[in-house]
Amino acid sequence: MESTNPEKLAAVENVDYKDVIAQADAGDAELEKRVQRKLDRHILPWIFIIWLLAFIDRSNIGMSSLQSDCNTAY
Repeated sequence: MESTNPEKLAAVENVDYKDVIAQADAGDAELEKRVQRKLDRHILPWIFIIWLLAFIDRSNIGMSSLQSDCNTAY
């Protein structure tokens, strides 16, 4: 069983929880910024590449349908 240290108990009793909550909120904001930046740098380029490939594919399908219409007219 864990022994209790009176000095640690006195330190815990004197904690101002408002300061602890404010520090935690500030840390959460910094963590949120770091996570957002990491997502932006890792996921957004892939989303852009996939969007570009889908756009090119759609335009190629549209051009092929126009090309096939022109071939049948002659």
